[in-house]
Amino acid sequence: MSCVRFLLQIFTGEGDFLVEFGSQGSAPEEFERPTDITVDAKGNIYVVDFGNNHIQKFAPLISQTKNE
Repeated sequence: MSCVRFLLQIFTGEGDFLVEFGSQGSAPEEFERPTDITVDAKGNIYVVDFGNNHIQKFAPLISQTKNE
């Protein structure tokens, strides 16, 4: 995972891009100054937003298998 400006980007363990979301603001899925990201044992994603003085929780991503 990576927070670039106001955008949350999520990658696989191998570095493949999965999804990105977020924009500047204070509504859900918006960030002012994201500083930290963590994932709990159930896969929930937590983003610390220093600029909005809160932590946002996001549901786990559903794993998708590539058929190659």
